[in-house]
Amino acid sequence: MLKHLLLLCLLTVAAQAQDLGPAKDDPSVPKDRDTILRIQIFLDKNLFGPGKLDGAVGEFTYKAVVNYNYAHGKRDLYNWSHIQHAAEAEVPIVFAAFKVQPVLTKYVTAELPEDYEQASVYPFMAYRSMLELIAERFHTDESFLAAINPKRDLAALRPGDIIVVPNVKSFRIEEIKPMQSFKTDTMLSSHTIVVDTTERMAAIYSEKEMMLAAFPITPGKP
Repeated sequence: MLKHLLLLCLLTVAAQAQDLGPAKDDPSVPKDRDTILRIQIFLDKNLFGPGKLDGAVGEFTYKAVVNYNYAHGKRDLYNWSHIQHAAEAEVPIVFAAFKVQPVLTKYVTAELPEDYEQASVYPFMAYRSMLELIAERFHTDESFLAAINPKRDLAALRPGDIIVVPNVKSFRIEEIKPMQSFKTDTMLSSHTIVVDTTERMAAIYSEKEMMLAAFPITPGKP
C-alpha cells in the first residue's frame, strides 16, 4: 500500500512540477482541438480518465497521459506522440449525433434547489436541465457542447432534437436500477484502490501492483 501511495504521489508531483500541464512549446503535445479530443476519448475508453472531454489540455488530461504512459511501461512519461498514434487508430471519428429521447425528461427537474438539505425532499437528485444531463452523459461540459453546436439553442432542448456530442460510450442513467447491487467478483476484489484527495485522483492497481486505471475525483469535505 505504501508503495502505491508513493507511486501516485510521484506521478502527481511530476505533473505539478510541469504546472499541471506541458510546456507551451512542447512539440509532442497537439494543439488542434479535435486531435486533443481524440486523445481524451482514447484515454477515457482505456480507463485513464482525462476529466471532461473538451478538446483542451488541462490538468487531468495531462495526468491521464502521465499515468497511461507509466501503466504501459513507457520510459518518457510526458511524451504524447505514441498516445496520439494509438488514438488515431482506435478513435477515427471524434463526434457523433445524439437524438434526445423522451424518457430522459423524467431525469430533469429545473426547480431542483441548489441547497442540498432542501433538495433532499426530492425522490432523487435530478439534473436541472437537459443540457446538463447530456453533458454528463457524454463526459463533457455545457460550454463544449455549445461550442460544437453553435447554431442550436441548447437551453431549449426537447425530445426529438439532435445535437453533436463527443463520440464516447455514454452514461445511460435510464438503465440504472434503484437499489442496484453487485455480486462479489474475486478478481476485482483483489485490486487495490489508492485515493489521493490532495491531487484529486484515484488509481487502481492489480494484485501484482500494476496500475490498471486512474480517474479524477471530487473529494467531499468532512
